[in-house]
Amino acid sequence: MSSTATPTVQVEYLPTYNALKMTWRSPIDRADIQKALSVLMSALETMNEPTYVVVELTGDIRIPVGLTVSETLLLPYQHPMLAELLVYGASAPTRAIGRTLSLLTGHEHVRGFESEAAVFHHLNTLKPL
Repeated sequence: MSSTATPTVQVEYLPTYNALKMTWRSPIDRADIQKALSVLMSALETMNEPTYVVVELTGDIRIPVGLTVSETLLLPYQHPMLAELLVYGASAPTRAIGRTLSLLTGHEHVRGFESEAAVFHHLNTLKPL
């Protein structure tokens, strides 16, 4: 259970974009990673079409790489309803997580952006999958 009142990793639905958003805040509580990925997996299970997941990694985010890779592999990364992870604010270690997931699975599900505005611009230009 998270030791903070507000989870350090949260998942929310973005109805305007029919997308999900995962927000990470430091310091990361390891239990929050597992809980948020489980929530993300449950949300993907309810989707009727492949869904984009916006991942906010702004600020001084220090993600536990091993746990994040293993939990993401077990849960949402290869889910058929995951269109792509649209990541912004990523540091070198978080970009390494995306490359590692792609190498281990053969799936290219991670796309990086410079800002939240760039992510939402991208979502606005997409045609339905």
